[in-house]
Amino acid sequence: MNLIPESKQKNVSDLYQAALNGDKQARKVFTTFGRLLGEALQAFICSFEPEVIVFGGQISKSFDEFKLTFRQAIDNEDVKIDISNQALKSTFIGAYSLVK
Repeated sequence: MNLIPESKQKNVSDLYQAALNGDKQARKVFTTFGRLLGEALQAFICSFEPEVIVFGGQISKSFDEFKLTFRQAIDNEDVKIDISNQALKSTFIGAYSLVK
């Protein structure tokens, strides 16, 4: 699914700025992303019952633009959603917690 013509494609930072400035297509990219990501993760969330989902990296900077549709798609009010400012470190902490 390509919501933006190839000639107008931008990186996430550019899209986020466009969304903040009211660009409807950019906002749609984020709301669609949130819904699709939530739908993809819903089965895992039901199976593993995590207490928290942590977003890191560049996409976490634009979380405000897709959090509503993500939350609706996972359909689980009990799961806390956090944003990490230290993407690499939080990846290793999460991986370590699975193997310890």
